[in-house]
Amino acid sequence: MTHTRRTTTREDFVIPAPAPAGATAADFTAAWTAADLAYREACNLPTEAALPDNALMVRPDRAAVVISFVVESGSA
Repeated sequence: MTHTRRTTTREDFVIPAPAPAGATAADFTAAWTAADLAYREACNLPTEAALPDNALMVRPDRAAVVISFVVESGSA
């Protein structure tokens, strides 16, 4: 028999984007940088390592733009 337990954690970085103007480039850049650093920390990646193409995801959410990532940890 095999038993595996996994814990999935999603981190969201929410950028206010009220209509009609939307999010500012400065706010988006700050959130992207924060998400990038948090992903690297969560995955123990050095700053010079390239992130996987699907590491950070961007999605609309009501009056905001959300940058997120998911990390999974588990043990047998």
